[in-house]
Amino acid sequence: MISRAALKAIEDPRVRKALEEVYNTLDNQERRFGTAISAEGVISAHLPGGIRVLGDLIVEDDLSVADTLSMLGGPILRFTVAGITASTTQSQGEGPLTGDVNEISTVANALDTVTMPPAIAGRRCEVINNGANVLQLFPAAGDRITLTMGEPEVLPVNSVQSFIAYDDTVWDPDATDLVTRSFSFTSRGVGAGTYFAAGYYEAPAGEAVLNQGALTQTLGAANVPYAAHVFFVAKQAGAASGGSTGVADVTVSGTSVSDAGVRQTSDTEVLVADNTAAATNQYFETTKKWLGQVTLTIATTGDRTTFDLSGNYGFTKYEDFGNNDFTVNDFEVVGLAAANDSSFDLELLYHSAAGWTYSAAAFVPGGTVLAKMSTTHSTESDIDNNVPFAFKIERLSQVVHGGASGQEGVVVRITTGQNNSVQSMDIHVGVGVH
Repeated sequence: MISRAALKAIEDPRVRKALEEVYNTLDNQERRFGTAISAEGVISAHLPGGIRVLGDLIVEDDLSVADTLSMLGGPILRFTVAGITASTTQSQGEGPLTGDVNEISTVANALDTVTMPPAIAGRRCEVINNGANVLQLFPAAGDRITLTMGEPEVLPVNSVQSFIAYDDTVWDPDATDLVTRSFSFTSRGVGAGTYFAAGYYEAPAGEAVLNQGALTQTLGAANVPYAAHVFFVAKQAGAASGGSTGVADVTVSGTSVSDAGVRQTSDTEVLVADNTAAATNQYFETTKKWLGQVTLTIATTGDRTTFDLSGNYGFTKYEDFGNNDFTVNDFEVVGLAAANDSSFDLELLYHSAAGWTYSAAAFVPGGTVLAKMSTTHSTESDIDNNVPFAFKIERLSQVVHGGASGQEGVVVRITTGQNNSVQSMDIHVGVGVH
């Protein structure tokens, strides 16, 4: 505790007088001058030239500045609370957050809960989910963070969401650019089958069996502009024996093309670096994109005489919103049927290294399903000739690492059971670009 006598060290008489008034107002409260001025209440001072603090200003409650607050020697540090455990009682009011920046480190179960602090106009709050499961985020009682009062938001694993309160009841998501991309589709003139929008998968139903006696597997046709990544889904770990050193790798060779439009003939890239380290259903993907026919080749990295690796393989192209990280918010489809089709379905796929399943003869490419019409609509998923149809789902909240941090994106899968069943269809994917 500092005495009044210490105020004499302040040379500016206006500042000294103002702080004496503060001292009189904040009786029995801790103050630290020199490296800090500290107050647990509200400091209010009116000076023509302002107040200059040579050191830290620590305010544990409210600081109101009518004009400009300038930081000459460092940043404004926001109150941060780390290592938070989300409440297993999954209801509003549980796990109340107290910081401006809140890091949730433990989410033991999907939809374990935290609750936002009360909204105050101008207040910011950041929530970081570093837990192992999706986090449920409720507003405080009487507030909202979605269109519905009291309704929760969800935060995926390894995601960050900032909010700003524009009044005393509403938290608004901050720091993202909302983008919608639209795609069209028709099955007029084509048979029943599986089709894609916003990208594609092109893969045989069978597997590639690579070994010392069958070193190569071709993919694609010459002169076709696939401009897609090559992928491989392992059956299991491969073997490498005979000799004394090395394992086996799988390399892709052919003509590559970059997003900058640079075409490179006779290019190569290692797809699987160690066949013995591969796991069942493990997904591998080239960083490069390829044109025309490519060749997958297995070879020993040492002097092994026996080696192998089996798995599914193909091309993949996906929407990554300009090689950016983004959060998928909503998915909407509107169309007109041209035939009765009881097998029709729509899916929004999250393309990543997760969610793949190897099959020796019935491989279905595609990762995690974010939205599926037949799941949401149940029996009301049939389309009828000349009748419009629609499907919409929002608040998907899936973080997608489409930028430098990971090769991820979204793909729309369309399944038709009848020829010519879709006259026209518009597809919209809405995201927040990080």
